[in-house]
Amino acid sequence: MPFPDLVAKTHDIAVVAANRWAKLARAVAAKVDASCLTIPQQDNGLLPLALGRARILVWPSRIEGDSRIQREARAMGTVPVALSTNRYATDLDAEHGAVLVDSLDAMPRAIERLLESPAELDALSTVAVRTARAHVDWRRYKERVRDALTSPAPAQRRFLQTAGDMVARERRLADARLARVTAELHVARAMAAQLEMQLTAELEVAEAEVLHLRGRRAIRMADGVGGVVRSMRPARALARKAP
Repeated sequence: MPFPDLVAKTHDIAVVAANRWAKLARAVAAKVDASCLTIPQQDNGLLPLALGRARILVWPSRIEGDSRIQREARAMGTVPVALSTNRYATDLDAEHGAVLVDSLDAMPRAIERLLESPAELDALSTVAVRTARAHVDWRRYKERVRDALTSPAPAQRRFLQTAGDMVARERRLADARLARVTAELHVARAMAAQLEMQLTAELEVAEAEVLHLRGRRAIRMADGVGGVVRSMRPARALARKAP
């Protein structure tokens, strides 16, 4: 979706209320002697128009990546004053129409200095519009993608080389882990086979012992019956001799 046309400036500074940096932005704005536009929550399509009504965006983002809000502000000629400590920010510098300061305490004075220097503020605004709109230009985007794929810049080549080295290293580590696990599996299988043989031998011994015990029990039972029979013989003999 293309950015809307530029609109007339009606306020010196702007604060986006529906944003995680709103509390910090309001604190900074309260220390600046300038007209402040507080932008409430609204549809994304209307936000650029609201941002475009201010000359400066109070943007104390401590940590984030490619902020859509600061890009839309720049596209509408509104110069962000932001923190230099946000190491993940992209296109948030003087070359792209923004002003960076090192702390929240330094932001009010930086904003006042810009408002006191209309020529510098206008120059930054012009750069901001040009770079922000060029960034989302579809034709230029396709050209950047084509250039990146066909002839990567030195930084990109270093990144690709580093990424390739990391992938190769992880592959070597994975292969080593696989080899170690495979060896451990072979050892476990050998131990399982040995244990199975040992258990089979012990089972055979136990079965033989059971058969032996059963045989001895049968012998004892036979001996017991024979003893009873022998003890009954004298009584039978006396019974036959009786008149």
